[in-house]
Amino acid sequence: MADGKWISGISSNMSVDEAARVVLTSRLQTVLHHLPLASTEADKDVEHVHQLRVSTRRAGAALRLFADCLPEKRFVRLNKLLRSIRRAAGAARDWDVFRQLLDELRVSPARDLLRGVIAARRCDAQLKLVEIVTTKGEDFSLEVVEMVEERFNWKEPDEPRIVGKRAISHLTTLMQELADRAMPPPTVYVDLHQFRILGKRLRYSMEIFAGCFTELFREELYPAIEAMQEILGHVTDAHVAGERIREIRDHLKAFHRVDFPRYQKPIEELLGVQRRIFPGERKRFMAWLPEWKKLTNKLKLPLLLRENL
Repeated sequence: MADGKWISGISSNMSVDEAARVVLTSRLQTVLHHLPLASTEADKDVEHVHQLRVSTRRAGAALRLFADCLPEKRFVRLNKLLRSIRRAAGAARDWDVFRQLLDELRVSPARDLLRGVIAARRCDAQLKLVEIVTTKGEDFSLEVVEMVEERFNWKEPDEPRIVGKRAISHLTTLMQELADRAMPPPTVYVDLHQFRILGKRLRYSMEIFAGCFTELFREELYPAIEAMQEILGHVTDAHVAGERIREIRDHLKAFHRVDFPRYQKPIEELLGVQRRIFPGERKRFMAWLPEWKKLTNKLKLPLLLRENL
């Protein structure tokens, strides 16, 4: 199966309820595909957990986008199931990312110690993921089957009822929110993280609506958002890694006072490595902002629609 990024079969003149069937079926089936792989095959390829996490994010974004097309109780059930699965996959994935960051650093007593801690925490996270898949997976599977077989009545969507109009309305709102958050440009981690979250919402929405627009949408606008996500993703990974290193350092200092002096200096060096990532990625982000503004000024969404509405 492909990574499930792009939704096929969407055109700007489709009705919203018809598009909802296509999008939600695709997104939820992708999650269903990755569930058993992340649960039982993660030891063979850590990407299974990563793909499960991403697929739940994309499915959640689609669910919220077409919430007005679903019976309320079904929306609540699906949203709750996706959130449980996403959180379990996210906890496991975060430790995989931390391990990858650590593997890039030079050998030291601290790195060996941290790898041992990571292995233990990752094992705990995998057990929790397996538990969630076991307890929630069957309910989720039933929801997907009922959706695919249309065993429930879809609701009449709110305005707008043509998907091209909804695409323009939704994406324009997100892009304006992104522009508002860029004034003044975010410079501290908390603000950059919020910018990244909003950018992620825009990215997942663009993947859903790409079929409504010309090639410029996918070839120029989307790669720009993808680039921003990569930059701020590095910032987030470094921040999370730093928090975990400090947590382990403080635990060692409090409960392993005899061993702590051996690890203190290399641990502080590792923290220094993580801290130095932030200024460089923030500089890249600041260079990205004016380029994004120029691009959005040049490429107006209504002019990129494949059919005039």
